[in-house]
Amino acid sequence: MPVERRVRYATVEGVEGWGLWEGDQVIPLDSSGRPAGESLPMATLRLLPPVTPSKIIGIGTNYHKHALEMGRALP
Repeated sequence: MPVERRVRYATVEGVEGWGLWEGDQVIPLDSSGRPAGESLPMATLRLLPPVTPSKIIGIGTNYHKHALEMGRALP
């Protein structure tokens, strides 16, 4: 059973997109996940993380000293 490798990429012009990675090419996908456009050479693309976080949350009690200051149990 072949494995489909979907990737998120950016072109040298800064255009981001999703595509299917096949060999040394990426086939761009449209918003519905269907192939769209000509294959792009992998050497001209930069792979991006599959998701972009909308926010980063930090919890102070994951630090030993801060947990002691707050009178909380140590993590």
